[in-house]
Amino acid sequence: YWGTPIPIIHCQACGTVPVPESDLPVPLPDMENFVPDGQPPLARATDFVNTSCPQCGEPAQRECDTMTGFVCSSWYFLRYTSPHNRDQMFDAKAVQKWLPIADYVGGKEHSVGHLMYARFICHFLNDLGLINFTEPFTHLFNQGVVGKNGSKMSKSRGNVVSIEDMVTQYGADTARMFILFATPPDRDMEWSDKGVAGIHRFLHRVWRTISEVQSSRDQTTNQKLTRIMHQTIQAVTKDMERWQHNTAISRLMELTHAIQQTQSDHTDDTREACETLISLIAPFAPHTAEALWQKLGHTSSVHRAPWPKHDPKLAAEQTIKIAIQVNGKKRDTITIPRSLDESDIVQKAQNSQRVAKSLTDHTVQQTIYVPNRLVNFVTKGGVKNDIRHNQSESAKNIVTN
Repeated sequence: YWGTPIPIIHCQACGTVPVPESDLPVPLPDMENFVPDGQPPLARATDFVNTSCPQCGEPAQRECDTMTGFVCSSWYFLRYTSPHNRDQMFDAKAVQKWLPIADYVGGKEHSVGHLMYARFICHFLNDLGLINFTEPFTHLFNQGVVGKNGSKMSKSRGNVVSIEDMVTQYGADTARMFILFATPPDRDMEWSDKGVAGIHRFLHRVWRTISEVQSSRDQTTNQKLTRIMHQTIQAVTKDMERWQHNTAISRLMELTHAIQQTQSDHTDDTREACETLISLIAPFAPHTAEALWQKLGHTSSVHRAPWPKHDPKLAAEQTIKIAIQVNGKKRDTITIPRSLDESDIVQKAQNSQRVAKSLTDHTVQQTIYVPNRLVNFVTKGGVKNDIRHNQSESAKNIVTN
């Protein structure tokens, strides 16, 4: 009964007869008894079953069996593009505009279930010329599961957390943000009541921080806050594109802390950073973000505001760390202004006491400079790395160690 009806009529004289298209769709009867007895539930609805043959008009019976539920569930996303269309299963132009689906989030078991049937349906509809693609999903993302007390949540195990209770106690934004922050979305996570409370405190801190912001005509700039703000925009945007919501939220915590450190300045930069924080936090805590956005005097919704864009120049650190090597071995690390040219950087590298000691009684035969990463002095008779690419790759680890 719950599957897709099969529009077929069985006539003793004419055999199997399709229901005329003018009579489609065939509405199913209202039923109350679905207890299995070896026959399809529809067989009990005699008023539905007994009908007349569309060809000869003699008494006939409708098909009582139904198709698998996958027949409906395998194309629901097509229907979503035009849900109020009463004349067609979907509008072809709407489907062409919105589909195929960019990202499908589901468990691994879907790969040999729903996804397989959905692909079959789309290949079939493409063969009929009804859609212009064959593959319905361009990317599949398998999310992790939430567990508690060391096992997957299950009513039978008695370890289910009531989201309704969490929303009542902490609010929907806290519950949502905790799940996104607790772990990368493709990994299983262990539920933590302490973690929920921690996110709740963070949102309260954001609220207090924004609430204390004052409009100011002070035109002085805070370069450090501006740099952190643009770095946060860049990092959060990239993290969201990679589905790394947990690290994105971590960056929002860092921006909140940076704003708190400069709040007493009451500069325009502080207000801009607050507005940026609200915009970036909106996908994770939409209700909190909307209320704070209005609190700052905006009349339109934060969810209609453009997504912040970072300026690479403003996001760049004013100083960089340069690793210094002698014959390929790290001897020192120096912090220098980013604006220095190569000759000045090499000179500062040579002035390092550790490097100078290593170069004593040696003649520098070659100086290798990898921009913004390292300087390697090759002495006469020393080990020389002729592959500049290897110097660049190894520097990534050297600078951070």
